[in-house]
Amino acid sequence: PTAVQQPITDVLLDDLCYQYRYDGRGRLVEKKLPGKGWEYMVYDKADRLVFSQDAKMRPTDKWLFTKYDVLGRVIITGVVAGGSRASMQTMIGETLTIENRYDVGFTKNGMQIQYNNAYFPYLETVFSVNYYDTYPTYSFNPSFPGSIQGVETLKETVSPEGKSTKGLPV
Repeated sequence: PTAVQQPITDVLLDDLCYQYRYDGRGRLVEKKLPGKGWEYMVYDKADRLVFSQDAKMRPTDKWLFTKYDVLGRVIITGVVAGGSRASMQTMIGETLTIENRYDVGFTKNGMQIQYNNAYFPYLETVFSVNYYDTYPTYSFNPSFPGSIQGVETLKETVSPEGKSTKGLPV
């Protein structure tokens, strides 16, 4: 092809090449796919992706965020305002970003979120909230049936037989 015979220019790189940049810990921090703008990634001390930003989000300084629980499970995703990739990485630094479950958490967009909000608490938009092991009760949740097709459902509290949704039989 004629592109192979040309000297490599920035235009040629941007239009035809896959480009990746890694930090000193071997984590992918910048990615450029043909025909797209640069995508940026920021990680915490546990090498978990905490922030990501594509070229369309960059002009507004918005970042997608992911928050994790102590077991490394995704608990909250959404959008925050931020700065450059370097400033976001400096902000996270060598921090292990873990959020904990609380009976009284915080409210966002009229919804009670039952996690603490210790890391980057200036959430603009929340896309998803995941709960594990127990689930908060909201006024819009339907009541849970006591049985399904004649079989009793497990409760969160231990039954006389020692069965519950919190784990194996006692």
